[in-house]
Formats: sequence, structure tokens, C-alpha cells
Amino acid sequence: MIGYQPKGQAKAMVGKPPAGRYRVVIKGVEHSRSQSNTCDRMSFQFEVIDGPYTGKNIYCNLNLNHTTSEASNKNAEEKMDALCWALNLPRGWTPDTVGTICNIPILLDVYMGEFNGKEKYEIGLFDQVPNKHAGQLPGQKVAPPAQQP
Repeated sequence: MIGYQPKGQAKAMVGKPPAGRYRVVIKGVEHSRSQSNTCDRMSFQFEVIDGPYTGKNIYCNLNLNHTTSEASNKNAEEKMDALCWALNLPRGWTPDTVGTICNIPILLDVYMGEFNGKEKYEIGLFDQVPNKHAGQLPGQKVAPPAQQP
């Protein structure tokens, strides 16, 4: 009989992340031409970095330069623009930039939809992760700082 020692803290296994908002990092980017040769495909692997789904992956494929669907181009361009904004890349990226975008935390909203009878992720938002407290909300009372003894 073999033994096993957990590599970290033992924890329950959770399945595929449900629809929601996640802090993620890009773990992989692939570019290819579609099988039908009608568009370029950007495939992204995102990894959840906190919460109960830490370590789980969410995948996204975007079809760019579609020769037969202007609506597909518009959808992909909106998502790519938002992803560039979330990663603070206002001029976009080149293949050389891909190594620099991995492991930058961003926010990702996902929705679950059905495509060809299978449950698939639909990306609803890419956003920057706030790194500072934005201040008090209107009408919010702030307690005075505690006195030092």
C-alpha cells in the first residue's frame, strides 16, 4: 500500500466555477487559424486566483478577422479591447507581449450559456482589479481614528 502526504492544506474539491465574478490571471494564450479558414482564433486560459475556486480554469475563444461574420468581429473586438484595458495595454499586444500579460490579476465576469447542446462560458466583462480604496461613499459616515493609549 502507498502513502500520500498533501502538498499543502487538504481541502474539498470543487467543480467548474459557476457564473459569477472572479479574480483571474491569464495562464495561456494560443493563436491559430480556424479549421474552416474563415477567422483567426485567440484562445485564453484564465486561472481563478482566490475564493473557493482558486486554481480552477476558465477558457475563452475569440474569433478575430472573420471573413463571413461582421457581428462575430464586433463581439471579439469589444472583448479584446476590454481585455487590453484590463491589462493596461492601451496599444494592444504583439506575440512578444504575451509573456508579459500572464499573471496580471484582472476581473472576469462569466455567464453560463448553451451552445450546440453543451453548457459553455460566455464572457461578460474584463476589468482592472482595483488596487486602492476608492474613498467613502456619499452619505457614509466614517468613524474617527482610534486614540493611541
